[in-house]
Amino acid sequence: PERLNAKEVFPWTTQKVLAGETVAIAKITEIPAEAARDRESFGLFGTKSGVYIPLSIGKGPVFGVLGFAVVREEREWPKRVVQQFQLVAQIFANALARILLLA
Repeated sequence: PERLNAKEVFPWTTQKVLAGETVAIAKITEIPAEAARDRESFGLFGTKSGVYIPLSIGKGPVFGVLGFAVVREEREWPKRVVQQFQLVAQIFANALARILLLA
């Protein structure tokens, strides 16, 4: 889609990310019952698994999300892989913050 409102389309995931949590989903079918809307939306996009990491600087507010989605097959997310994604998210967040300060 051109634009979507994440709070409407992925309310559970968005709530977690805005709270500073990384969301790692190995199987969409294992998302909790309270995330039914998210499960439906992931299904519409063909997402089988995903990792969603909040973008923030230090303890500052979350201003974005870095997401990795798999559409071909379900995938486990080992702790080491998630930690590497979190490092990439920190690098992106810091780069974006610098760009915004220079703009």
